[in-house]
Amino acid sequence: CNPNNPTGSVIEKELLVKLIERNPQVCFVIDQSYEHFTLELLFSPAETMAWPNVLLLHSMTKRYAVPGLRLGYVTGASNLLHRLRTNRMPWSVNRIAIEAGLYLLEHDIDNFPDIAAYLQETARLHTALENIGGLEVWDTATHFMLIRLRSGKASALKDYLAEAHGILIRDASNFDGLDERFFRIATQTPEENDRLVKAIEQWFAEE
Repeated sequence: CNPNNPTGSVIEKELLVKLIERNPQVCFVIDQSYEHFTLELLFSPAETMAWPNVLLLHSMTKRYAVPGLRLGYVTGASNLLHRLRTNRMPWSVNRIAIEAGLYLLEHDIDNFPDIAAYLQETARLHTALENIGGLEVWDTATHFMLIRLRSGKASALKDYLAEAHGILIRDASNFDGLDERFFRIATQTPEENDRLVKAIEQWFAEE
């Protein structure tokens, strides 16, 4: 994943190019679902088509904020796409999602936030969370961040925030390599972010 989920980190484009060109026997599948939520340089579909060993995954779900559709697409060299077509699951996308996707591609609805401003707010939220104490907040190149509780369980924090404040966080304990203390959040409006910070402060105070 690039940007990575759940850390929000981005692998440098130059490094990926070196890996791809030095390992032609390897098929690189790069998930760029969050490509629209970072200012870091990433691959374009046209760039990946020039390599016979790269597939690039894109998410319309993320780009157009339509999570219920679970809709995306893949770009790459024609030989790889042909192999995908002959081996993919039938009906991998339902008809309603297909029609919605065609509509979005035709009209390209401009509903996207100012990413520079969005990431500035992410940086402010990052600092505010670090200042709480009791949290290890990962640096991020996108709008979400991974956080580790120094004590306690993420599931307990999640339940508290949902029940007491109507705020939902992502319990990240089921990601490979992470444990019960990890959770992920995504930046919202400044007002909503301030509510989150105060709610976490209250949780620590009540523990």
